[in-house]
Amino acid sequence: MIIEEYDQSLFISRFEDYKRVITPNNPNGNFSYKGLRALFDYLKEGYTEEDPYKLDVIALCCEYAEYKNFKELYVDNTGLFDELDDLKEEYNEDETKGNLTFPDWLFENHENDIRECITNNTPLIELGEDLNDGFIIGEY
Repeated sequence: MIIEEYDQSLFISRFEDYKRVITPNNPNGNFSYKGLRALFDYLKEGYTEEDPYKLDVIALCCEYAEYKNFKELYVDNTGLFDELDDLKEEYNEDETKGNLTFPDWLFENHENDIRECITNNTPLIELGEDLNDGFIIGEY
């Protein structure tokens, strides 16, 4: 058996080999470069020399998904937020929401609840200060 050690650069290049990186020429890729760096760091934390990670680019593309912001996740996975359904009624009853759509209002007022809802269901890898800076979740 041959085991190859990966640094962040080689890890990312494997995704480039499979055309799984989001670029202007490949907008349908699976991960941004920022997302791949965060995914590499996340995976690196969970493995040791005694228990190495065996890189499978296609499996990672099936197991994890990157989202640009909360609204993109909400539209793609509304079932994930079933436990927040009572907030929809609160939103519909509150006249002060202005021009915000439900996901925008929900995010602005309940980001910590949303984060907890996600982490109760799947791994969450944040790419910035908040969920609207992008994040990766494990598919469930």
